[in-house]
Amino acid sequence: MFGFAATADAQDRVGLTLAAGAIVNATPPPAEDFAEPLYLFSVQKVMKRYFVLDGEVNYWAHASRFDQGPHNINGPSGVIGRVEGSTEISDNSYWTLGLNFLVRSTGTVRVFGGVGTGFVMQDETYSQQSVGCSASLQQLCGKHEQHYDRGPFPLFRVLGGVEVPVTSRVAIVGSARYEDMSWEGTSRNASAIAGVRFAVK
Repeated sequence: MFGFAATADAQDRVGLTLAAGAIVNATPPPAEDFAEPLYLFSVQKVMKRYFVLDGEVNYWAHASRFDQGPHNINGPSGVIGRVEGSTEISDNSYWTLGLNFLVRSTGTVRVFGGVGTGFVMQDETYSQQSVGCSASLQQLCGKHEQHYDRGPFPLFRVLGGVEVPVTSRVAIVGSARYEDMSWEGTSRNASAIAGVRFAVK
């Protein structure tokens, strides 16, 4: 993830963070490569001098498209017709609600790291459109769309970053993350964000 965001003084008990960045695929082939914007809001509470709890919500979206040229359509008894082309689109958005357990240093530049867990909700709109259908496949031509809501499914992450106070109430924050999501298989993503944390207490 790469971007900009908002953060509070590390010694304040409660801070709010607004951040943006980028998320990329980290799952080995044949998984699809992608890079998409990521948006994050978090509430952070200092529990001990070096221990911080960080609750967050983040959002990102990605659409996959597969185009195929002229090809036969097969049924149980063999070829049942032919189309001149087809397009499949899987348009997905993801909301993640999570909790991070961080250890953070003190000083002018504060370094932090830790682990987190959360739950992901996936919203998918899948569409398929075929053109140039043979007479036996006229019902197949046109656009067909389906909607799916999936989750919640678990996510685990490791993360680290730096925080630089610019006033007694505002700090600039940057972090990098590696996440593992499990649902009908395993998906791994890497991200980087930057933002601002505001002290509220």
